[in-house]
This record gives sequence, structure tokens and C-alpha cells, in this order.
Amino acid sequence: TARVRVVEPPAFVLFGHSARAFSVVWSPLVRDRLLSGSDDRTARVWDVSAGASSADRCDAVLRGHSAHVRAVHWSAELPWLALTGGWDGQLAVWDVRGGGQLLCSRFEHTVDVYAISSHALRPFVFVSTSRDNTVRVWSAADALQPTVAA
Repeated sequence: TARVRVVEPPAFVLFGHSARAFSVVWSPLVRDRLLSGSDDRTARVWDVSAGASSADRCDAVLRGHSAHVRAVHWSAELPWLALTGGWDGQLAVWDVRGGGQLLCSRFEHTVDVYAISSHALRPFVFVSTSRDNTVRVWSAADALQPTVAA
């Protein structure tokens, strides 16, 4: 039999979502940054550094989905680029700086998006999975061209 022992309580609890939070991922490029997705139809960017006060932990609320946000993903190339997928079939690309801005959205899935991942060697090529029984490969490079060039 396996035993699990909790060594210490959580350092803190993040509050802000108004419904269940189902997904969370650490940023691969920015220390102490989290992205979470929720049934409240939002994703949130969190600063969990030791110096952040409780009131200042949420850096951005990403609004644009019309249903649950269950897939969240950080770019491995650009520290401010996040992706979300929702039960509305939408894939969304976000600039999380300054409170969050929707850069591009695609409705290629017909129902719930469950997961998003990026290619290890081609950072703007993503793959998404859905309850529509498909795995779709797509590129965000076209949507990002004006932002990357600026």
C-alpha cells in the first residue's frame, strides 16, 4: 500500500474564479507565473511570487469564451503568449500583457476543446484535441506576425 504524507500546508490559495477551476499550467519562461482555466468561461494569469500581495496575484483575466475553459497552454517561445480552448469549440491566442488581449480565435472544433500542446521544435505550431473525435494541427504564426514584428 502506498502512503501519502502532506509535508506542509499550501503556501497560499488563489481566489478569483467564480466557478470550478479545472486546468492549470506553469509558464515555461516566466518564473512564478500560472495560467488557469475555469467553468466561469475565463482563464486567469497569476503571479505567485513571494512578493505579490493577495490582492495583486491575478495579473490578467482572459475573457472571450462562451463556455467552460478547460485547455490552457503557454508558449515556449514568447513569455506573454497564452492559448486557451473551451467547450465552445474555440481556440484562442492571447497576449497576457496589460490585463490580456485576444489576438486570434478559431472555431475549428465543433464541440469541447480538451487539450492544447505545442511542437517542441516549431513553437508556433499547435495541436488541439476535442470531443468531436479530432486532433487538429494549426499555426498561430499568421495571427502573431504583426505583434512579433513590432
